[in-house]
Amino acid sequence: MVKNLLVIVLLLVVGGIKAQSQYVFIDQKAKSVPNHLKTYQEIANHLTKDLVSNKQKVRALYVWIAHNVKYDIHKLNIKKIRSTSEEIIRYVLSNRKGLCQHYAELFSAMSTSIGIKSYLIRGYTRYPNGDIPENGHSWNAVKIGTNYYLIDITWSAGYAINDRWNHEFRDDYFLIAPKEFIKSHMPFDPTWQFVDNPISDREFVYEDFRKLNKKGQFSITDSIASYEKLPKLEQLQNTYKKIITSETTNKFSHNSIEEMKYNLAVASLNYGIEKYNEYVYHKNHKYKEPKIADAVIRDLIDQAISGIYQAKRILSKFSPVDKELTEMKMEVLEKIPKYISVLERG
Repeated sequence: MVKNLLVIVLLLVVGGIKAQSQYVFIDQKAKSVPNHLKTYQEIANHLTKDLVSNKQKVRALYVWIAHNVKYDIHKLNIKKIRSTSEEIIRYVLSNRKGLCQHYAELFSAMSTSIGIKSYLIRGYTRYPNGDIPENGHSWNAVKIGTNYYLIDITWSAGYAINDRWNHEFRDDYFLIAPKEFIKSHMPFDPTWQFVDNPISDREFVYEDFRKLNKKGQFSITDSIASYEKLPKLEQLQNTYKKIITSETTNKFSHNSIEEMKYNLAVASLNYGIEKYNEYVYHKNHKYKEPKIADAVIRDLIDQAISGIYQAKRILSKFSPVDKELTEMKMEVLEKIPKYISVLERG
């Protein structure tokens, strides 16, 4: 991640606390939950059980996470151990601290568990003083009604000065409109700007936002709807292509992009393995329990092969810059031939 850490001028002592009076009662109740609630599902259900609107529910999750998770500033300079989403969520709930991805993964899991459409987004940022930090960042978006809103709980949870974290709630990054949020948060995948006329990396760096006021070539709502109708494997491929063609000129974010490529490769491989396991199950039961048509068997094999080969293709163009990611790449590549051998024999 980052070594230079005045970074976290994070959240910069600009802005102060906004008074969001419509949420005062929700905020008071959402700051804590009973100690016996352990899972993110239990906590999310408790926080939102008496609330009516999705905005209120999102507010309760946002306030609880911001007040109960501290930014682990010391973890930034420690050798990074890559983890799955499930591992990240378990860690943050157990330790009540983490980095930006911990905040974003937890919010995404909690909001999804109560039926609110949310997105976990990776990219890089600009601080209010104009600096573009050396590390990538993670944040969230939610869809409420027909509108998309952006949330950055990390930046709302506090700020750092002189390598010390001040856990002070700063209510500046809640349900922000996309055209405003893009001025400080640039996704690696331009889809997640949520605007009809996305700006380029260069325009972001030079703070040229004139394009945002012009009519775009397409509807972001239609584009996202089309993306979400795609099969899982095609979604992963779609994201990969956009990251490749829109790679940032911010050299400091190169490793964050490489991590995203690795994660996409692993997600593709896991999809293939899931289909492979379904195939093996039916094969072991001689395709009788339950009875399964030949066409379905062939489709399982094709999907498994597609996912595994897609992982291999992504990894072949994957150039990690640190030893740990290189080792992880090799570990994944070593798994692939075994599955391909079995599948191609049918």
